[in-house]
Amino acid sequence: MKENKIEVKEKLLIEYLYLDLSCCERCQGGYENLKSAVQALALPLSDYDVAIKHVYIDTEQKAIAHKFLSSPTIRINGTDILGEVKENNCAS
Repeated sequence: MKENKIEVKEKLLIEYLYLDLSCCERCQGGYENLKSAVQALALPLSDYDVAIKHVYIDTEQKAIAHKFLSSPTIRINGTDILGEVKENNCAS
């Protein structure tokens, strides 16, 4: 009898937290770069169950709940990929 093996992939949650995708060039550019990076890594990420979650921060309560410090923010499995925030003015 053939044994059925169920492959369990490790989960990889990528969160993209942002203030405005409609006019903010920094947020738009970050989102496009994130999509490109995930597409470029498709083969190495094939062993993972990858989910991308967009989090629109439109209230102070959401910012507090998500511990949101800067727009945009990218987190992988809850960890900010930058590690440290260095703010500068956004021209948009």
